[in-house]
Amino acid sequence: MEGLQSIPRIGEKMAQRFISHFGSEREAMAAIVGADIAGISEIDGIGRRYAISLVQDVRAKAEGIDSTAFLKNNEITDIYEKLIGIIQSFASTSYARDKMNIFIPYPASRQDLIEKNRDMISGYISSCDRIVGNHQLCELLSEIKPLRENIHLPRVRDRVIVVSNPKDFSFAKERFGANIPVQLAENEREFVDVASGYSQVLAVGELFFEFSIPDEITPEFISSLHDVDESFVFPEGLIAYFVSNMSEINHAAEVARMLRDAGLSFMDCLPDIDTLQALISRIDSDGNISIGTDREVDRLAGITEHMDATVKRSLETANQQIDSVLGNSQLTLSGKDMVDIIKGEISMNELLSKEMEDSYMQILKSTKESIVAGLGLNSSESLLLDGIFPDRVAYPLEIDDSRFELFKSEINRKFFQRQVEFKRSFARDLLEFRSLVRKMVRNLLEFDVGFTIARFSRAFDMKMPVLIEDGIAFRGAKNLFLANRGFDVEAVDYSVGSTSLDPDGNKSPVVLLSGVNSGGKTSLLELIAQCTILSHMGFPVPASYFEIGLTEGINYFGKSKGTLDAGAFETTLKMFSSLNDATPKMVLVDELESITEPGASAKIIAGILEMLSENQKNTAVFVSHLSELILENVSTSIRVDGIEAEGLDSDLKLVVNRNPQYNHIAKSTPELIVEKLFKTGGVAEQQFYGRLREKFGN
Repeated sequence: MEGLQSIPRIGEKMAQRFISHFGSEREAMAAIVGADIAGISEIDGIGRRYAISLVQDVRAKAEGIDSTAFLKNNEITDIYEKLIGIIQSFASTSYARDKMNIFIPYPASRQDLIEKNRDMISGYISSCDRIVGNHQLCELLSEIKPLRENIHLPRVRDRVIVVSNPKDFSFAKERFGANIPVQLAENEREFVDVASGYSQVLAVGELFFEFSIPDEITPEFISSLHDVDESFVFPEGLIAYFVSNMSEINHAAEVARMLRDAGLSFMDCLPDIDTLQALISRIDSDGNISIGTDREVDRLAGITEHMDATVKRSLETANQQIDSVLGNSQLTLSGKDMVDIIKGEISMNELLSKEMEDSYMQILKSTKESIVAGLGLNSSESLLLDGIFPDRVAYPLEIDDSRFELFKSEINRKFFQRQVEFKRSFARDLLEFRSLVRKMVRNLLEFDVGFTIARFSRAFDMKMPVLIEDGIAFRGAKNLFLANRGFDVEAVDYSVGSTSLDPDGNKSPVVLLSGVNSGGKTSLLELIAQCTILSHMGFPVPASYFEIGLTEGINYFGKSKGTLDAGAFETTLKMFSSLNDATPKMVLVDELESITEPGASAKIIAGILEMLSENQKNTAVFVSHLSELILENVSTSIRVDGIEAEGLDSDLKLVVNRNPQYNHIAKSTPELIVEKLFKTGGVAEQQFYGRLREKFGN
């Protein structure tokens, strides 16, 4: 492919998203071709299902092949989809469940892709062998999800970015405007007006260095926003990313530690998990600094929280002390004092203040000391209390609201700045982990893909197939559809074609399978179909030993629902006519005779078998109750195998040997069914079934 925009559904804007996320178009293309669904899903506006569909389309285009190349009709596609469903049931994450859909069976002409999958899946099974039964690991894995990239970022209202020209304003507005106020100030007056309303001011541009700025405004000067790390200007953004993904990161860290301890080598390149978890513990679920993380932040937070109550309580105590002093005081006036009062040169209040001054000043001193101790103020902060109470005797004692507001404002400013300093330092530490955390989560999601396959393989004691030239053979094989439903499935041995398990005397690649009703013929066909599909996917199969010659495709024709009308009959014949080519193929057919009357069906089946037999690379199994009629009409040597009923057990249940007998025409044994009904029926029923039994010579 030439580039991203050559891929259907990727336009110019979407291509830019890919490039921005992966760093280059080359890396983006590598991610798509490499089926990095986790990485693709992280792109803003792209979901996991879209990512899977995109990967499937691109792989099909790149490989020149999709699942329909091997699965030749709807019925075999249904079996494939059921198999995928069983494998998906072993996934711990929705990511692994979805990614199972990218595994498809390949035709023999793409044996390179089959071999590639075999190597990869064998590696999965081998590396997971020690941990495949770990239920705790499965539970932890189920909590891991792709990290959320498109998160809600906080808006910081106590910080402002002030720029000196329209160009910088546009850049700052675009980069930070959604989260931090951005203001334009082109002269000193405008700057002071803007800056005075915020706890923190970022002054961008050399013009501001020339301004005479009031002492109460303490901006941070930045020459250019282009050269400043985002964690300095807006550390809350990076912190919010980790907070939003905290649960996923913590679970991923636990799983990573578990896998690392189990000796899985791919975990060696992951981040220092202990350091990462220690870092994350320093912030709470709201993105604030956790209590106990920074003493100064905790101290300033305590001052902010308790200052009103502490000052109010100290003021009440001070007034109680003044009350006590006044209640226990006696005022003695000298003659001069009386003359001064009469002349109006001094008031009674002034005289009282003079008499109480020492006591009052002592009360003020103890009150301030009480506030300082109660709030834990340092020496510079305690100076901010100067002037909060009147220096002259006043009763009742009241605080100066304006001075108290200045005190609170300065404490809040210090608190805010300390938080910002901590968050900047914290964000710088987190910045080192962001790409590693993404990689850790992606690796663990990909791990669950392999772990899913390994659990699937272990659950059914599966083995990797042996690839041979032609044919199919197995020992101890079990139908997955039955085993997955909890049935006690009888293992089956069988061989068709030139295999190491050939029956003596006949290596026919095309066989008729006869036998008793409910004997397992359809189940055997399904089993062959399952193992053939899995083999061509590069997966293990549910057998103790299995060998197969790869083919170009597989067709499955199930039982028809009664005699077909003329149109459906014609369509069925056309489907079989498409099999008349030189490519090797697997053909599985279940009781085709029901398409028309038995005599004609036998002739049609005989003709199809002759056609398939002409290509020695074909492998075919036809289930039929018309074996003898078919043999009368076929002009080539066709092997007939049979699944034979051995009788009825003590509970009158049919006893069947599920392993086909080679070169043996098995009866459908209706006489056994009649015998069962005869033995379980009443008197009237026995008269009827007895008459039928006589027809079979019983």
